[in-house]
Amino acid sequence: MVWTQRFITDIRQQVPRFRYHGIDVVAHVVEANKAKFARDPLTEIHIGDMTSDPIPEGFDMILSRDALQHLTFKQIHGALRRFAESDAAWTVIGHYPTTTTNRNLDTAGTNHFDINLQAPPFNLKPDEILVENKQVHQATDHAKHLAVFKKGSLMANTDWASMELKIFGRVVTTAPVSIKVPVEVGAMQVAVDSGAVPALQNRRSQQAVGGGGGGGRGAVS
Repeated sequence: MVWTQRFITDIRQQVPRFRYHGIDVVAHVVEANKAKFARDPLTEIHIGDMTSDPIPEGFDMILSRDALQHLTFKQIHGALRRFAESDAAWTVIGHYPTTTTNRNLDTAGTNHFDINLQAPPFNLKPDEILVENKQVHQATDHAKHLAVFKKGSLMANTDWASMELKIFGRVVTTAPVSIKVPVEVGAMQVAVDSGAVPALQNRRSQQAVGGGGGGGRGAVS
């Protein structure tokens, strides 16, 4: 969660009451960040696992920026399914389109790779791709991008059976999951992760960012 504090600071310049609810799978990371944000009443950090736990409902956007590249293919599949099953209006995921071959890690968290969501075994079809600041990842000489998916498109436009055959050797998903309509239209609420799933939420509509998912995407990019 290295970039989290700067992210919160930047987004609150546009949305002062923006609420951040972070989830990480590592207990000591959670405790360290709880201490860091102890005096911030709009930021909460909790333990959780985005590869198996449902994404909290009622958020406009999921931002998974620096997490999937630390996971195994099976875990990435689980996270993508959780994202696709959520009721978020937007899903935004860190993406390296110049990577030619994705590398399956033996164990999550022991290493990382520059994940290309459009390459096998994932073959995702983003609705839009945004370019991040190249200065963020100078060490690897790869500019990180953000793959953007509108509500429902990650579920509908992904060939889950093909992905699962490549990862598991069999189809593990029996049927698509229905997508719920968000209760609060126009409210800025974002689910995010930086190693797992941090979340941002603001229960009042904010005209400064345009409201809803569009505002969330603009704030993140």
